[in-house]
Amino acid sequence: MTLLAKWIDKKIKDKYIIFFEYNEFSNIVEIGRGSFGKVYKAELANTGLVALKSFVEEYSNIEKDELNRIDEEFVNELNLLHEVDCHQNVNHSRSYILVLEYANEGNLRDYLINKFTSLEWKDKIQMALDITCGLKFLHSKEIIHRDLHSKNILVNSGKLLIADLGLSKKLAEAATNSSANTMGMIEFTEPQCFKSDKYKKNKKSDIYSLGVLLWEISSGKRPFSDRSRNILAHNISFNNLRENPIDGTPQKYQQLYQKCWNDDPDLRPDIVEVYETLSQLRTEDFPSLPSSQSNINEMNNSNFDYNDDLNISDYVNSRKESSHKPNFREDFDRSNNIRINNIRIRNNNIESKFGKSGNEIIDELILEKKLRWIPYDKFKNVKYLNKEEFSIIYKATWLNNDENEEVILKCHEDSNENFDEKLNFMEVV
Repeated sequence: MTLLAKWIDKKIKDKYIIFFEYNEFSNIVEIGRGSFGKVYKAELANTGLVALKSFVEEYSNIEKDELNRIDEEFVNELNLLHEVDCHQNVNHSRSYILVLEYANEGNLRDYLINKFTSLEWKDKIQMALDITCGLKFLHSKEIIHRDLHSKNILVNSGKLLIADLGLSKKLAEAATNSSANTMGMIEFTEPQCFKSDKYKKNKKSDIYSLGVLLWEISSGKRPFSDRSRNILAHNISFNNLRENPIDGTPQKYQQLYQKCWNDDPDLRPDIVEVYETLSQLRTEDFPSLPSSQSNINEMNNSNFDYNDDLNISDYVNSRKESSHKPNFREDFDRSNNIRINNIRIRNNNIESKFGKSGNEIIDELILEKKLRWIPYDKFKNVKYLNKEEFSIIYKATWLNNDENEEVILKCHEDSNENFDEKLNFMEVV
């Protein structure tokens, strides 16, 4: 019997670990797998949905002494997990299954894809704090995660949870006889791992990964999604490649994640400093519109997204202007057309119902394309949500006669395409 098996048997007898009969679980469905185990979701009697994490039984290429070392480290982690109410199940074949809290909203990467436009900065700060609190607890117990990334952060009813406390990493090291430093997601791996095979990860390695996570929370995008992965590790390690800050990011938040991903581990903050900075940020108020943007239309010109529910497109003379960009208010007042899905005009008098902008060219397009012109003063509570690669997203309240409707405003500039061609892709109201 291995050290781990003996430890578990003793803890079950001491009632330190809760033992579940396997038949207490139902509707078991595999939801993920890795090199050393699988993850399932299941119904646990009188409890509800839980996650089950199993580990493969044999590692033929791992020496016995090394496997005992892994068992010993796993015992330490199980002691830690007990403090956060993690339960263990052992079946008759002596394979081990962790019974964990089920995250009902998936991982952070998917959560940001689905929910980012509804997140305000206070939400993002709290998300960053959730991760930081978890990592602060691990570091206080001398546990180094070593594989933090947005797919290892789970979301349960809006609360972020750190998953995968490193057992798979330990097994990988033993199986490959290496430090396994370069295993995992390149974007979240500190440069030192690619510079030296002898470098051993430490707490500051987690801090680097945390910095990238904070950036992803601020952007809603996967880091370096527009970069070739073939030379990404080289550029991060030797060219000091880092992601650009997102417009509207609070300055202290930006400075924090940039300190976290500093090339020099000694210059990165410890987890307590990160926690204190975020705790202070949580008490601050953030402007509805991005304070760091003087010209919100200054962005890269590329493909136009024709699938959005609401498109705002610049037209009047924007292609001819090189030294001046209109500001947000001017942009709405002079040069934008708005098409909102699901609005049906029940009057054939298009000219009166669709309104006029006061610009002859715009008015002709309104009539031709059956667009609806909405003056800027009909929008209240305009709040910045996010800057995407080619556009900026706001939410606002539209004062539509006696009814107030929550809408999304998307400000897009494209000087390289014909505006008429864009409008032809729009669904006629």
